[in-house]
Amino acid sequence: MSGIFVDKNDKFDVIINYVEEGNGIKILEEKKDGCKSLTVTFKYPDFETSQEIARASIITTNEPRIDMFMLRANMIYFLAVAWDAKDKDGKDINLSIENINRLQPAVIAYLVNQVQLKIGENGVMLA
Repeated sequence: MSGIFVDKNDKFDVIINYVEEGNGIKILEEKKDGCKSLTVTFKYPDFETSQEIARASIITTNEPRIDMFMLRANMIYFLAVAWDAKDKDGKDINLSIENINRLQPAVIAYLVNQVQLKIGENGVMLA
């Protein structure tokens, strides 16, 4: 980032190191022998993107409000720009909302936490 402006090329990586355990995975704090990894590249949100994420997270019951679960998912949908996911045959898996939705919840939770740490509490403005 350049001072007060977010550049379209401002990006950061989140690396998830994990091992498969039964039907699930265990996310590791650091890379160890035998573990697998997934790298997801995110763009930093500018004000416009921040507002798009917030608007996409509004639900209306009695009155409009931000759905925090939807907000977390939208942070991933709007900010993820690349990843190195591969299928069992080693072929690239396209980054798409459909494929993001196929990730295990633990992976999404880790990604959301890491993105929030990186962009800070004001990365997506809700007011």
